[in-house]
Amino acid sequence: QFPQITIRHNIGNTIDIPNQLDIKVLTYLSNNTNTGVIALPVDNARDFTSGSSILLLLSSLGAENAEIVTSTSHTTTSFVTGATALPHNRGDNVQETKYNQVVVSKSSTLNGVYSVISTASFQVTQQSTIINDPTGLTTDFYKVQWKNSITLALSSSSAPISVLTYPEGSVADIINPVILAMGVSENDPKINTTFLI
Repeated sequence: QFPQITIRHNIGNTIDIPNQLDIKVLTYLSNNTNTGVIALPVDNARDFTSGSSILLLLSSLGAENAEIVTSTSHTTTSFVTGATALPHNRGDNVQETKYNQVVVSKSSTLNGVYSVISTASFQVTQQSTIINDPTGLTTDFYKVQWKNSITLALSSSSAPISVLTYPEGSVADIINPVILAMGVSENDPKINTTFLI
């Protein structure tokens, strides 16, 4: 399931995608590590996927030293990885994650053809990944997918989202179709949202 994705319109559209990683298994660093290390000592790596390259989230999502690295192999107490960009502390999380990128596609209509406008790495030091579409209009629709940059595996697409989309079951989602069906003007001074609520 996808998180509650929001889109704001200012100069183009800003797509705010809460980081929701598909975590498979967890262990902890058994020692402090510096920047640029390629061997990560851990408490127990037995349950991690073996025999292929995997993605590891180091530290907790949203922490200032969170990052995703690729591990090419591991033993029960150590991972061989690409060089880390940040230092990490003993006890920090080491988690296997299925995806490390978000793919955003856009269409000018709800059921139109969606074209990829951005493939970006998760901004794991934040709680959300922000994608800017400088040419985005309030009438555009977007779909989001998760991607594994190693295997190129893609998740299914999210439901279409737009600036004007309201969450299902929200007050606006219930009221607006009724106003439209009854032929009430958006600027009617008596039959307005306040009156209907």
